[in-house]
Amino acid sequence: MKKHLRLLCTFAVVCLVTFGVLSHRTTTVKASGGLTIGSLAGGWRLSFAGITGCGYGTQVSDFALNSAGVGVIAPGGSRYHTAGCGDGVSGVQTEFLVQTLNPDGTGTGNLSCGPGCGWNLLLQVSRNGEVISFTDVDPVNPENFVSGTIIKKNGGGGE
Repeated sequence: MKKHLRLLCTFAVVCLVTFGVLSHRTTTVKASGGLTIGSLAGGWRLSFAGITGCGYGTQVSDFALNSAGVGVIAPGGSRYHTAGCGDGVSGVQTEFLVQTLNPDGTGTGNLSCGPGCGWNLLLQVSRNGEVISFTDVDPVNPENFVSGTIIKKNGGGGE
């Protein structure tokens, strides 16, 4: 009987600690004012992998997102490694756009890769607004399959 009572007490303590941690975390998230496109402003690093017009490839880009959700990736701000187009640094200006953002962190966006080139993205922003995951599932881009992660930089700048 004592063994069962001790087990029940241990379970109750674990439940109370878990509830305390979760309620503190929820309070912290609510206190931050919620997710908005403007709250994402700052420096970011985007990385993705997938199949594009250059075959399978990877890319990393640095940019600063403004309060309207527009991030300009300057020429030289993206590095890529692809099966069909080789390795290099982008010579054209491209953009990452946050088009919509819902309170639960879901949204839509766009990543351009030059004139007439880009991907329509589904976004998921983390609760703290420091990580964005994305994927392209738009049938407008047949034979293009990209997904990746965008992480907010500590310094807040675009470089």
